[in-house]
Amino acid sequence: MQLASASMFAQLISLAVMPIITRLHTPDSLGKYQFFTTLALLITPFVSGSLALAIKSSSSNFRALVNLKLAMQFSLIWLIALLLTLPFFVYLLSESSMDWLIFYLPVLYIFVYLSANFQFAMGLLTNYRQYGNQSTYTVTKSVISNILKLAFSFLSKSGFSLVLALVITEIFQLIRVVWLNYKSIFRFLLKFKWSIFKRSLVQAKVYPTYVTLASVLGVLMNWFPVLTTGVLYGPEFAGLLGLAFMVVNTPVYPFIGALQSICFGELAREKVPAKFISVYGKSMCIALIPSILGLFILGNYGEELFIIVFGEKWRIAGTYAFICFIPISLSFILSPVYSTLNHFFSFQKIFFWINGLSLLTGLLITSFIGYNSFDFKWFIISFSLIMSVSHLVLFSVSLVLTLYKLR
Repeated sequence: MQLASASMFAQLISLAVMPIITRLHTPDSLGKYQFFTTLALLITPFVSGSLALAIKSSSSNFRALVNLKLAMQFSLIWLIALLLTLPFFVYLLSESSMDWLIFYLPVLYIFVYLSANFQFAMGLLTNYRQYGNQSTYTVTKSVISNILKLAFSFLSKSGFSLVLALVITEIFQLIRVVWLNYKSIFRFLLKFKWSIFKRSLVQAKVYPTYVTLASVLGVLMNWFPVLTTGVLYGPEFAGLLGLAFMVVNTPVYPFIGALQSICFGELAREKVPAKFISVYGKSMCIALIPSILGLFILGNYGEELFIIVFGEKWRIAGTYAFICFIPISLSFILSPVYSTLNHFFSFQKIFFWINGLSLLTGLLITSFIGYNSFDFKWFIISFSLIMSVSHLVLFSVSLVLTLYKLR
């Protein structure tokens, strides 16, 4: 609960400084920053191999250190591999309209490496049950990052100033965590033996493979519109869409997590149809009211609110926020149901394929719309429709399969 509260508080800090950031930056510069962070979210699971989960779930402190050593070495190999590909991507981008990304690429590679290692450090704190320290690091990271964003934005209005704030924050936090917690085990971590590395990797192979693919799929499901927008429509539209996404996502997802936890707790002891109906009925009713209220406010006053809060140049993002909130509200209402059913009855493979199919459909349709230069609003509407159908399918499939298993 403490970690969830810290995470939500950190998100609220970021949301609170956005009205200043949006007045200092253009949609174009903010779009470059959004594109950078989305790429980082996409690449980090590969670089980390999702091994932070292996560290968290280790059966002993010694095993956690073994997995930490494996994770650090794994991420370093990935960093070297990424840096070796740099000339190829520089050449590729120099021939495209995305040439602005060339300057960001080396920083991106360093950032995802730092981000992966910070995840490993936090994973070790989880294994050691140092939840208070984790909460402190989460909040201070948000505070430092946002202070630096504001300071650098006054000095430069480019998207790179925001990226630089992220990188410096990551370096500072990683040094702080390492210095306070791992001084005595550096020698243990830095020794490298290929045979031990290979054996440890085989034992933890589920994390760099299936878990990583599932993580990347989750990132793409949520953020692929920002990526395809940046490529097909340019960073200005990516900035407008990124702001709309942040505004509608930040307040909702902590509540989704809370509802999932409540459903899980209520059903953990008693898995009978009557109990399912009672718990899920209450959960859906709780989510329904704020969802309808959010749709009403954004549908009628979205643009006016965005002008007041973020400035005139962000007016159209209010309309985008309304369109994006439709699948998010469905997720708010339905995902606590299908996520907990998935956990109890193990529908992971089916859900993986449904999400993969939804993503592929979304990429094909939105890419077709963008490539043929259709109005950007149709791009957002098609994404919203596909994600809405995806939530409805996941909900329906989970109910049918659950009824089949409980009959």
